[in-house]
Amino acid sequence: MRDSNKGKVRMASFLDKGLSKLAVDVGTGMVTTLFLDEVWLRLRSFNSHRLYLNAILGFGSGASIALLGLLSIAQAASCAILVMPVLYKRMGTAVPSVALGSTLGVEMLLYHGFNDTELTIKAFMIEAALFLIGLLRGDAKIRSTAIGTPLHGRAIAIEARIRAVCTKLHTGVILPPLCCILLTRALFYHSFWFYSGTAFEIKRTSFCTCVSACALMSLLAGQDRSASLHLAENSVDFVYRQLGVDILSFTLVRKSYKAVFGQTPLGRKKNL
Repeated sequence: MRDSNKGKVRMASFLDKGLSKLAVDVGTGMVTTLFLDEVWLRLRSFNSHRLYLNAILGFGSGASIALLGLLSIAQAASCAILVMPVLYKRMGTAVPSVALGSTLGVEMLLYHGFNDTELTIKAFMIEAALFLIGLLRGDAKIRSTAIGTPLHGRAIAIEARIRAVCTKLHTGVILPPLCCILLTRALFYHSFWFYSGTAFEIKRTSFCTCVSACALMSLLAGQDRSASLHLAENSVDFVYRQLGVDILSFTLVRKSYKAVFGQTPLGRKKNL
C-alpha cells in the first residue's frame, strides 16, 4: 500500500515538474529575448552609441568601442548559457544571471535610464526575474556543482520560502492567464514595429515593460509546486458553477483524481 501511494505522489509530482519547467523556460526565454533585442539594436546603431559615449560621457573612441563590445559579448554569452541546457547544467545559472543584471545596471547608468519611470520599472522587474533564474532554475545539485560549493543555510531557506509562498498563492493557476492577457494587450497597443523615430522608442519601451512583467510572472508561476492540483480543483469548481454538475460525484472521476494526486477528493457538502 505504501509503495502504491509513493507511485501516486510521483505521478502528480511529474505533472507539477513539467508545468513548472515550462513556466520557468518561458520566463527565461522572455528575459533573454529582451537582452538579445538590445544587443541587436546596439550593433545596428553601433556608431551612434559610440558617438553618444564620446560626446556625452567624454569617453575616447577606443574606450567606447571596447565598452560597447564588452557589454554586447557579455550579454550574448550569458543569454546563450541560460537558454542552452548543455551549458547551464555545466556552468550553472548564477554567474550568467549576475552578469546580465550587472550589464543592465551599467546600461541604465550610462544612458540615464533611472530618470525615466517606465525604464526603471522595467529594469527592476528584469532584475527580479534574473534573481529567480539564478536562484531557482535547475536543481540544487547542478547549482552546487557549478559554483563549486555546497548550497546550504540561507540560500536553501530563501528558495524554500519563495516556493512555499507561490504554492500557497496558487501562482501556477493565476499568473499564466494574466501573462496571456498582458501580452495580447501589448501586441495590440504597443506594436512598436509599425513606428519609427521617437514613437518607435516609446512604443518599444512600453512593449518591453509588458514582456518583462510577463517574464517575472511566468517565473513565479513556475515555483508553484501544486499547480496540477490547483488546476484540477479550479476546473471542478468552474464546471460546477457554470453547469451545476459536481463531476466529483462520478466514480470514474473520483478514481482518476485519486490515481493522479494520491488522495481522495472531499467533494461538496451535499455529497458528504
